[in-house]
Amino acid sequence: MLNPTDTINLMPENCDCGNLAFDFISTGGIQRIIVRSSIAIKTIYNAVCNLARRQDVSGIDETSWFKCSKLQWPVIRPNRNKEAFLQIIADWKGILISDH
Repeated sequence: MLNPTDTINLMPENCDCGNLAFDFISTGGIQRIIVRSSIAIKTIYNAVCNLARRQDVSGIDETSWFKCSKLQWPVIRPNRNKEAFLQIIADWKGILISDH
């Protein structure tokens, strides 16, 4: 959970970026941006989800990335197990493909 009183320096330590007025932002400010953005895209997100779920053939994939040489995964569900997977695809119809 973000602490709204913390601040984050947005400029790299060795950045010669001049005198910028907005080189710090509070974590509370970041949280407000996340909430406002999520609300703004909710209708479009739901439309894309509904369209994808109506397709005869759909694909599912987990995108991973490396951070400090450690593999990271997006947290969609707290558990990456069969039960969590079945919840995600519960209302899927048709063929579902994966790269695994």
